[in-house]
Amino acid sequence: MDFEPITFEEYEAAYRRFIACLQETGVEHTEAGLDPEHQRFVYFVQGDLDPVTHRVPGDDCYDREFADADERWQYQQQAPLMKATFDRALAFFADRGVTEFPEGYVESESLGGLIQHAVSIHGEQVARDYSQAEQAHDVRQRMEQLETQPAPAPWEELATVQNGSFLAVGLSDDSRFCLVVGHHGRSVVDVTTGEEVARVESHDLDSFLSRSNTVAAGIGPLDGVNMPLAGLWGGGLPSSTPDGWYVFRMPKQWSDERIVLQCPDANMYSSYKGLTQIAAPLSELRAVGFTLDGAVLVVATSSTLQIWRRPMPNETTGNKTSTDSVRS
Repeated sequence: MDFEPITFEEYEAAYRRFIACLQETGVEHTEAGLDPEHQRFVYFVQGDLDPVTHRVPGDDCYDREFADADERWQYQQQAPLMKATFDRALAFFADRGVTEFPEGYVESESLGGLIQHAVSIHGEQVARDYSQAEQAHDVRQRMEQLETQPAPAPWEELATVQNGSFLAVGLSDDSRFCLVVGHHGRSVVDVTTGEEVARVESHDLDSFLSRSNTVAAGIGPLDGVNMPLAGLWGGGLPSSTPDGWYVFRMPKQWSDERIVLQCPDANMYSSYKGLTQIAAPLSELRAVGFTLDGAVLVVATSSTLQIWRRPMPNETTGNKTSTDSVRS
């Protein structure tokens, strides 16, 4: 379908006429402003669907003042994206041996037709593979738009612990302490203050690590606790909190990872709103995650331990020990 080109100024002017019409006719509505990600005005009209005409309040204003400009603008914004999506799909299926198409398939730039043809050759799995690839592409595109910023409220960066030999970290079940394992031994950081509260120097890692290197004997306030680790040898920390915060490791390219914090009402698979890139580590990333109560977030690299904290209405305590054995 061909549309006459339209400028943003023309699109905005038509939108303003539409809103003025709603106001003049007494239609209840709310303006959400310009969506910067999709470059379109967002609004909400209150009122019930007419059971006879199947129209909602404001449809007359929309048809008269805004419909033409809105359709032209949205098509103009989407056309390059649709073309790029089709070209990626064409290359994706070509890599899987789908290189011959019925007459008119490629010229029509019908994504649905292209997928249907690929499925007829390779089955439904190829469509699922394509969907996953597109989802990953969309996420990467959103991440490209982010720059490192302070963590959003109520999070505040508490401390950055410097060291040149971090290997792995473990967070205590009471969400208060972080055990840090390095080439030179172990230390414990109080994640409520950012202060180091214990240290034991030792170059003999076998003396306090389990056979799998994923559990370490605690020291100081963690003395007698076998602490599960996340870092060089594997393991992981919680990537979400009980109230819906998420943290992601997002590789932009090989060896270039970014740390993205997602607020509870956001979704990285549909929009970049509510996403904050809080770190772009320069040294090798070891572990990323939250304490069990969700009050603390840590990012550990081979040289730094960054700690963010937020106030919590109720602090929980407890102290469970791991059953994994530690070499003596």
